[in-house]
Amino acid sequence: MQLRYKQVFPEPGEPKPNSDEVSNLFEALWITVAELPTGSEVQKLARGDALVLMDRLAQARFSLDKVADENVPGAFLYTLIAWLALVYFSRGLFAPLTPATAAIYFLSAVAFGSAVLLVLEIDNPQSKIVRVSPSAMKHAIAEITRVH
Repeated sequence: MQLRYKQVFPEPGEPKPNSDEVSNLFEALWITVAELPTGSEVQKLARGDALVLMDRLAQARFSLDKVADENVPGAFLYTLIAWLALVYFSRGLFAPLTPATAAIYFLSAVAFGSAVLLVLEIDNPQSKIVRVSPSAMKHAIAEITRVH
């Protein structure tokens, strides 16, 4: 859990743990759960529930790893930029160039550029402009480790 947290929210100047370390820890946890004692019926049920939970965690982990590697599709980005350019240029196609229209062109260009920037920033929550706060994840990890 801590390694995954450090992958998403690395400390400044600290390298991110690689995926192999996280995989090895997850496998060790899986083996530990599989080797739990099954002396009584309650222990068998608890171990079975824990294995089902581990299976769900593995599926979620692999789904998240797959999604984490995906970026904004190039076709979407090119289509968005082409559509914004067509809208931008069609507005001024027949308008005479006055200070008011020049100001509107400038403001429209800034708005369209900002829209594309936000689409690219949303792809990575730990990038420069849009950042997800790590406090909620820290609180969740503290609660999970406190219970166990």
